[in-house]
Amino acid sequence: MSKQEDHDSDDVEDLDLYEDDYLSVQSIRDSHSDVEESVVVTWKMGRRENTEMVHTTVTPVSREGEDSQTVCDSRVIRISTVLEPENIAPLFSGAEWAGTRVWHAAIRATEYLYDTYGDVFNSHCDTKHIGKKSLVELGCGLGVPGMIASKFMGASPVVLTDQSNITSQLIRNVKSNFPENCEADHIAVLPLDWSRKAVRSLLKETGLEKIGFDFVLNCDCVFEPLYGKSWMLLIEVIDEFLLINPKCIVLTSMERRNSDG
Repeated sequence: MSKQEDHDSDDVEDLDLYEDDYLSVQSIRDSHSDVEESVVVTWKMGRRENTEMVHTTVTPVSREGEDSQTVCDSRVIRISTVLEPENIAPLFSGAEWAGTRVWHAAIRATEYLYDTYGDVFNSHCDTKHIGKKSLVELGCGLGVPGMIASKFMGASPVVLTDQSNITSQLIRNVKSNFPENCEADHIAVLPLDWSRKAVRSLLKETGLEKIGFDFVLNCDCVFEPLYGKSWMLLIEVIDEFLLINPKCIVLTSMERRNSDG
């Protein structure tokens, strides 16, 4: 393991988790306890953008907790993977643990999104969203695909959603990677229970109740040993988004595992 050069402490080391032509993922760990503190995602591809950059705004939830180190590097996203004490749960307990990992399904979905729709994000779609395409990520965990879509592809607005009991970590990570003194990217974190009623409330809160989202993304949200039959609720949620905007593109990415249901 090599020392992370831009970290102030000599007690932190990095471990390469994944790398390809699109991005790299490094695990930043305490060298004494070997406990992971954060992951650093470096995006290697160029941002696809038109000459006219027009942003639309979504009102985010209030940001709680202390500020972490902000990240203004246009190629880097640094994400804390340390859960708050009140959110710590047993290993494999469900969303709490799964929401601290960068899964391969999320990486593949991000790369597919860039290859297939990278140019589409900046096409004209609606008078309220001129030059931008909106995206909602369901069960987003660390929210890496949504953050990359917002920061590097130009998607706007982007809404990252997950269970309310694990959004505090996500809010802090969004705040550190999209600080006010950096480019005015528009990204929000909102809790979302998987129900049709919750979808309608989300759309109303974001001002998209009439037009819906252009993209609905979910990554590794189907795994019965961990999540049970929640995939049935996921289908209902996706269907509700499609009822509002039948033209929206739904991207589901998952990794098949042994005994995964």
